Amino acid sequence: MLIRKDTTLDFKKIIEYITQMESKILSKDFTPLVPYPKDDLSIRWPLWNIFVNKEPAFHKVYMLIKNTWNEYKEINKLKYQPMWLQAWGNIHRKNEELGRHNHECAYWGWISINAEGSTTIMDNETIYNSNGQIVMCSGNIYHRSSKWTQDESRITIGFDLATEEDLKYKRTNKVIPFE
Repeated sequence: MLIRKDTTLDFKKIIEYITQMESKILSKDFTPLVPYPKDDLSIRWPLWNIFVNKEPAFHKVYMLIKNTWNEYKEINKLKYQPMWLQAWGNIHRKNEELGRHNHECAYWGWISINAEGSTTIMDNETIYNSNGQIVMCSGNIYHRSSKWTQDESRITIGFDLATEEDLKYKRTNKVIPFE
């Protein structure tokens, strides 16, 4: 696991974009791939990729993922292999939480956009989220978020880095070349 932070992200523009996209994504026909208690952006991750847009604020988000990935590879002595990226927004309102789940790909993570005061609970670790923080992980680790207690929405960006092998099983075609 690697945790880094970038407080220079344009949080306001990112929040506006994800909030604007919510109604568009929720209006699409969709049958969830797994049982999930709420029909929200989190369960609809296969329908979109946050990087397929014209909002300049996402260039810094992309570079944050790219730079963190490059550091992660170096620390873990990973060899080059082609990778694809998918990312999506998550919105949770007061008294909501992201249920226990995993990502079926080699590497995954999240960026806290407006999530300070929440935690992400894994089987053996709890991460205290702070705005601008990126967490990058490998493997099939189950995790969930704590219940959100604030009035404004909790907003995060989830992402998957998929290998060629992962693409055979990934249940979306909303990926972009990454490496």
